[in-house]
Amino acid sequence: MIRARVDNIAKALVHLGFDNLLKFDFTEPEYQTFIKIKDKIKDSKNLALIGICAGIIDYQLTLGGADVFWKTLESLILQNLRLTESISSIKELFLQFMEQPINSRLKNQKIYRLMKLFNKKFHEWFIKNYQEILNDPILLWETLAQTLDNKMYKKTIVFAIKVFDLVHFILYGDYCALPPEIPIPCDLHIKNVALTSGLVESASSEITVRGAWAKVAEITSKQLGHNISLLRIDSLVWQLGRMISTHRYNKNTCIEQLIKYMKQEVDIPEDRARIIAEELTWRLEVLVRGKNPLK
Repeated sequence: MIRARVDNIAKALVHLGFDNLLKFDFTEPEYQTFIKIKDKIKDSKNLALIGICAGIIDYQLTLGGADVFWKTLESLILQNLRLTESISSIKELFLQFMEQPINSRLKNQKIYRLMKLFNKKFHEWFIKNYQEILNDPILLWETLAQTLDNKMYKKTIVFAIKVFDLVHFILYGDYCALPPEIPIPCDLHIKNVALTSGLVESASSEITVRGAWAKVAEITSKQLGHNISLLRIDSLVWQLGRMISTHRYNKNTCIEQLIKYMKQEVDIPEDRARIIAEELTWRLEVLVRGKNPLK
């Protein structure tokens, strides 16, 4: 972790502002899906359960990535609303979802994860304890990890909790009472931006990458006077990280594309978007000229 870069990136996030940071949540593909289906699904508990089930299998996707993954799930739900009416039918919904092309990579592994949830009666536990979970979401985080025999910091576990958090916001108008130490879901884009921004010298250690982003969140929270969850920073970094990977061979083009995206898609003022774009691509030219580890 490079402390000077931590401070600069935190400064850029403080300048961006709390309200503008939240806008990145609202442009996440999973958020857009749940906004469109929330009024179609009668039981909020079932809506949240669908989010968790999808969250644990949102990885190693085929062409189209997360955008196609969530739009495919949305389309399937809207065409088969009967499959959202009970916890037993949600199992059938996901078995049908697994037959979609977007889920063909590691399909059997993903089905195994889903069946583990249902076979261990996680869905029944979730519905029965829903009100307690709303008051204590750490209980959900712990139980989900235990059910899947995973560590709590693992990417898909944390991401499933993030989806639950976004559904909570859609339903109730605020985020869950999650602890500040919830880690960032550490995928390829999160690692790459840790490199291009200069946060870390190497992204080979997930512990180092998570720790660097955690320090950014800690400093940003103190300076903004808000608890800035790493789940909020994840939305910004994941979206911009995809674009950085696409435009990584020309830093100036990359910066301009990031600014354009933030202005047009997220509604971020240009001056604030430029600062974010410049900070997240701070080392991009060096990496491209030398040993570029970006994928």
